[in-house]
Amino acid sequence: MSGNFTDGGMSGASDGGMDGGMDGGMASLLSVGGLSLTDELLTLAKGEQDILTGAQFKPGDFAPNLRAQAILAEFGRLDWPAARLLDAELRHDTEDNLQTWVGDLLNLVPLRARRLGEIRAQAAGIDKVFLAATMGHRRRAVTTLIELGLAVGHMVGMYWKWQYKHARPVQIYPGLMPVIPTPSHASFPSNHAFQSHLIAALLGKAHEQAGAGVAVRDQVLLPLARRMAQNREVAGVHFGVDTVAGSALASRVFPLLTSLQHVQDLLGEAEAEIRGENQAAILVAGPPQQPAWILATLPAPVAPTGGPDGP
Repeated sequence: MSGNFTDGGMSGASDGGMDGGMDGGMASLLSVGGLSLTDELLTLAKGEQDILTGAQFKPGDFAPNLRAQAILAEFGRLDWPAARLLDAELRHDTEDNLQTWVGDLLNLVPLRARRLGEIRAQAAGIDKVFLAATMGHRRRAVTTLIELGLAVGHMVGMYWKWQYKHARPVQIYPGLMPVIPTPSHASFPSNHAFQSHLIAALLGKAHEQAGAGVAVRDQVLLPLARRMAQNREVAGVHFGVDTVAGSALASRVFPLLTSLQHVQDLLGEAEAEIRGENQAAILVAGPPQQPAWILATLPAPVAPTGGPDGP
């Protein structure tokens, strides 16, 4: 009983002290030069306020994810469903094809142990990987390009997933035992492959405009995209055919997306950010060296062995 009394007394004293301190602090903040913000400062006669005219909220001041939504609305007015997959890139779930694709995933199971950390991190967010590779947290336009790839990829990818409604690998062969929760949407095309390749293309374009040529795109960004896409297969949540389709879809959507003037302006802003910070490094150091784990990455995905009528 004494313990409860003591705890209650201490909690009451602590809460009372904190409340009193915060209230007092807030009261001081609301008092400027002896005037109360809720009284004198807010009831000044008309014409006595110092007004800043000509103020404008600049495009670069928008939060990256919100600016990406504004561009997404512009993109939505284009005929983006025309940027579709070719018939040869579609998934045909014949028994022979499924047997081949399941076998391919089983062959990747030994990679799970050493890639599990990557797989979990990439499942939590593609953006963080590209932010780390491009110092995006310091570059607002670069971060917006990443957010744009996510936003466009999400809308377009979900549209096609809804159209095709192909099953996830674990629905076809439960013995795959995915190492991460299977997402609650259809398998084809892979959105991790789609979004990561679209982001790589956007960032690669900005680096190319900044004077880095295609080195950053080909030696860093695309290997990152391929690694993330393949990790979804290693995890057991996508077939290879899903990955190939996602990558192909990114190549179709990219020209359409970059036809927007808003995106061209954004690429120019990202170019200026990259050029301002990295120009000397690009000229002196030459193309960036590939990290060891990229060198160990398997080759780019190839077309699946199964066709409309099987292997």
